[in-house]
Amino acid sequence: MLNLILNRLKGDIAALCCKLVAYLPLPQPQVLRHATRMTIAAILAFAVAWAFALSEGYWAVISAVVVMQSSLGGTLGASLDRLIGLNLAAGNSVG
Repeated sequence: MLNLILNRLKGDIAALCCKLVAYLPLPQPQVLRHATRMTIAAILAFAVAWAFALSEGYWAVISAVVVMQSSLGGTLGASLDRLIGLNLAAGNSVG
């Protein structure tokens, strides 16, 4: 009896999921490219942090995700701005 109920629930859930997926819009190619680039950047940041055995390597991943923009030009511009800010703050704290 319990098996019959569980099988019926599985069928109902599967049918509901199929109906929901049918109504979901397909993602735009730009969104998929951005998600792919962001994933690769996060994985590479994690790999570098792990290779150097950083104690708080998660900051490398967070930084990579924060710097990523939807376009390469935006990413490079944001990276340059952050690098300039970092150098100014470091120079200000030392001197």
